[in-house]
Amino acid sequence: MLDILKNRNWKIGNFQSGELLEQRVANLKTNMQLELDEQKEILQQIIDEPGTKAESQEYAAQALSRINAVQQEVNREISSIQQAVLTPDKTARYDMRQEQPDARVLLYEPKAANLEMEGFELLLAKNAKAALQAFTEAEAVWPDYHNVAEIRALLQKNIRLLTTPESPQWNTVYSTILEKYSWGMPAETRKEMRSLLQRY
Repeated sequence: MLDILKNRNWKIGNFQSGELLEQRVANLKTNMQLELDEQKEILQQIIDEPGTKAESQEYAAQALSRINAVQQEVNREISSIQQAVLTPDKTARYDMRQEQPDARVLLYEPKAANLEMEGFELLLAKNAKAALQAFTEAEAVWPDYHNVAEIRALLQKNIRLLTTPESPQWNTVYSTILEKYSWGMPAETRKEMRSLLQRY
């Protein structure tokens, strides 16, 4: 895979495909780090909880150890990929007709990302209808972007119970998003959503 990355250096508009891939790999690393750190925090809480059974503490400690090991390996692999992107082999030859990058990324990812962020901000403001609209538009732009489709479906399902900021259903929505659909969510957004959840 690294050889393939080194041997490719496409041009799309004003972007080099290597630069684009490098950014996407960096985003992947950040998102993965957030997800794993959150799982590690939960496991550490289980280990530190005085009432936790010894057997459960042992399982949690084993899982924490495994996450740390996987995290190191993935970070090492991502660093190798980033290095390959930064130092492509300029002498390599390939058939451009067979090796075209996905231009969707350049065209639609920024718009989907902006709509997703808008949706998160509206969720934190407890504006369910506007948040649903933002995630619906994000899904229309790029259905597979992060969890925009799943969050849109979740809001659609709960929209009638989210009529006021005081609705207890917000707790369910926030919990579901944090547990299942937080991939790609900025750290500050996670923190704020969790603080809103803890108020109940």
